[in-house]
Amino acid sequence: MVRGGCTVVGLRARRGSTIILALGALVLLGMSVATLAMMVTATARDATSGRAMDDAQLAAENALATLQAEWNAKTVSRASGGFIAVTAVGDIELAVRASLLPAGVVRLAAEASSMGAVVPAARARRVAQLYLRHRPPPLDPLAAMLALGPVVVGAGSMISGADLTALPGCVADGTMRAALVVDDLSTVTVGSGAAIVGLPTLAADAAASSSSIVAALEALAPPTLSLPAPATGTRFGPAFGADGCALDDAGFPATINAGDPGGASSCAAYAPYIRVAGDLLAPAGRGQGILRVDGDLRVAGGFRWTGLIVVQGDVELVGPDVAIDGLLVAGVSGTSSHVVAGAVFVARSSCAVRRALMAASYVTPLTGAAWAGLP
Repeated sequence: MVRGGCTVVGLRARRGSTIILALGALVLLGMSVATLAMMVTATARDATSGRAMDDAQLAAENALATLQAEWNAKTVSRASGGFIAVTAVGDIELAVRASLLPAGVVRLAAEASSMGAVVPAARARRVAQLYLRHRPPPLDPLAAMLALGPVVVGAGSMISGADLTALPGCVADGTMRAALVVDDLSTVTVGSGAAIVGLPTLAADAAASSSSIVAALEALAPPTLSLPAPATGTRFGPAFGADGCALDDAGFPATINAGDPGGASSCAAYAPYIRVAGDLLAPAGRGQGILRVDGDLRVAGGFRWTGLIVVQGDVELVGPDVAIDGLLVAGVSGTSSHVVAGAVFVARSSCAVRRALMAASYVTPLTGAAWAGLP
């Protein structure tokens, strides 16, 4: 159609093409905006995920460092059951597992989860592993009892240098050593009905031996529990709570948790290092680990200990039902006197001493932290 010398159809066609191009441009612009928005969101998510992974890694690493620094007999006891500690701080969830391996090796694993603060879907989990080894000071119990000062062994008592006591994970060597090592053989009195069994029965080397034992104690981690003095009528024994072995001795409860020697309870692996700031008088019950007394030790029946006992002053063990498996060191101060009498049994046990020192020793890493991302 021709109107006024112009072709109307051609004009309409050109206008239609222009509209189509405009619409196409709008579509492309919309796609570009959407794509840009998706890229910005993805960038934010990636950045948040990266921060979350960093937070999770730091949390796991800090958990392992804290465990290593605070490792003691209580954590050894928890680790014996493969303990799991779960905590949550802010947007970090942390789970820590520990397990005991042969030869004093400990495996620690910390798993941390972090939620991103910008994009909640950017959740990250990281795992850290660390292998530690106990480094107990070398100490070979050369006798059942070391004593500085005069010693009276009365009727009904027995001191044995035979190493026969086996413990879980430790086989007794079966050797026979000295029963009693003193600083002066002329100051030992053995009464009728007393038994001293060893090769030799008596030896004179207590001063040097006791010095090496005190040095070994100083190389250990701090005591698990320190008791004020005088401690009179203190009862030792396993203590249980809702979660098993109760390891909180705050306030010095009626029964001080000293583990469960020879038992099968959740406290069987707990071997604390307990130090008394002065005299320990009339203790009762049973325990295991290290008992260090800065004053005198006076027992009047009903007391059993598996491990190492080191006493600064006098030792008086009077039965019945008194037994020490491990090593008894009496009179470190050198100005003391000692009595063992009346149904008292003191026996050398390298396993008990080794286990006590192991539980109280420092740990050092075998390897660095190993990081592994989880899907």
